[in-house]
Formats: sequence, C-alpha cells, structure tokens
Amino acid sequence: MMQGGPLMHSVAAKAVNFKECLQPEYQAYARQVIENSQALAAGLAEQGMRPVTGGTDTHLSLLDLTGTGVSGKDAEARCDAAGIVLNKNAIPFDPQPPSVASGVRVGTPSVTTQGMGTEQMATIAEAHRPGRDQGRRRPRGGRQPRRPGRRRRAWSGPSRRTRGADRPPAGVAACASTSSSCSSPRW
Repeated sequence: MMQGGPLMHSVAAKAVNFKECLQPEYQAYARQVIENSQALAAGLAEQGMRPVTGGTDTHLSLLDLTGTGVSGKDAEARCDAAGIVLNKNAIPFDPQPPSVASGVRVGTPSVTTQGMGTEQMATIAEAHRPGRDQGRRRPRGGRQPRRPGRRRRAWSGPSRRTRGADRPPAGVAACASTSSSCSSPRW
C-alpha cells in the first residue's frame, strides 16, 4: 500500500494562509463577511424568503423559496442571467426533486471583498424580491440572449487596447512552446 507524504507546496500554502489569518485586517474582513451575511439573510427574510435556520452565523445562508412561487432552479437561472452567482439547494423535507430544489444558498464573501457593507445588503435583498420581473418572459429555447460585451474567451495574447502587456496574465503557463521541456527555472 502506497501512502502520500507531506507535499511541500501544500505545507507552504497553509503556512501563508495561517499567517494571513493572524492579521487584524483579515479578522476585520471575516467579521464583516458574517455581518453582511446576517444582514442579507434578514433582508431576504423581509422579502418572503425564509432562512432555513432562522438566520446565519457563517458566510452562507440557506433560504426557503416555497412561499415565493419560485423554485431554486428558476432563481439560479434568473440570477445567473443577471451575473449573480448563487446555488439552488435542497431544504429539509423539500417537496421538489433535487434537480429543481426549493431553496437557494447565498454567500457574502465576494461582495464584502468588493467593499460592500451591511447598508448595501438591504439594496441587494430588495433587488432579489420575488416576482420583481414577473411580467418578463424568457425567449423560446430557455436561454437568455447574451448581452453585448459579455463574451468569454481565452487569453490569446496582448490585445490592441492594452499597452505594454508583453506577458501573459498570472495563471497562464509561462512556456508557450509545444515541446515538453521549458527554459524557466525549476523550483
């Protein structure tokens, strides 16, 4: 039987993460994430979406949509069309099958990272009011039309609009050659 050993890149990543967690700025950020999550859960409860546990103590909230007339699948699709990421999620004793679900799971780390606070959570909750776009219908085929300027494409080198972008962004391999060897140093 083979067993893995300590992987040094994982040990180093954990060390860096633990150091960041000890910083007062990160602790303030973590507190703000939870405050935002509690404010968002309370605001969405006012809109008729019941928090399953009565609120939240973490960065996530599980909301019951059964009283709103919207399924978790529909809410996920509508929010995705607006560029908002959330997940459909089953709730306890869910009458819907798991592929449809009667709940959604929302989190606040991304909006907190963008600098939003508890005041903006009320605005976000108001924007998620059920039935807000009841009169609009989806086009046939079930997909929303793609909005102009929202095209996703892979990085294909510096564009004409970027001046001085002579190297690929982080995350793109430094070696563009097709050979298996690379001239970059090995760590």
